[in-house]
Amino acid sequence: MSRVRFKSGLMFDLRPHYPADTVRRWRDLSERFFERLDHPTLVQLIVTDRFENVVSRWQRDEPEEFGGRGEAGYQASKADGTQAQARTIVLADGQAAIVAAADAADDLDGDALWWMLTHETQHVLMHQAYTAAFAVQRRIDQPIWSPRPWLFVLTAQSAIDEFRAELATHAVLPARELTYGPAIYSGC
Repeated sequence: MSRVRFKSGLMFDLRPHYPADTVRRWRDLSERFFERLDHPTLVQLIVTDRFENVVSRWQRDEPEEFGGRGEAGYQASKADGTQAQARTIVLADGQAAIVAAADAADDLDGDALWWMLTHETQHVLMHQAYTAAFAVQRRIDQPIWSPRPWLFVLTAQSAIDEFRAELATHAVLPARELTYGPAIYSGC
């Protein structure tokens, strides 16, 4: 796939008559979001009210070397009971798509919503710098000799990238910008 520059970095995939206040909030937030990216013309932010369907559609284009499996069927509900509100999908040539649930702008306060987008920004930056851990064995021509150990490796790679994205989010958002942070995690 050749490098495509997105015409507009923000795209809405919403049902008709979606609340104008929510759309306006996403437009305002996206301006700050794109300023944080090194290569904003290579990133598409898709805001949708059909989160799982849109993620499924976009992840079909995720190249195998970055973890793509060419399959549809994304579940926002996670095994630990959490509900995903955004997903970064790595595309070829440094491109990425971030799909965000439109109602996150209504469900989350301003700090939490900004935190979510900043976390996804970290995934994009890792991808564009080729430092993401996930599926690294596909980029270094490492043969898979047995599928069982690779399940552990893939899980570990994913955990590493999530940790790095959270850690970087804490580093780039000064405390004065947030009322949201590590204290919200239970047990801290």
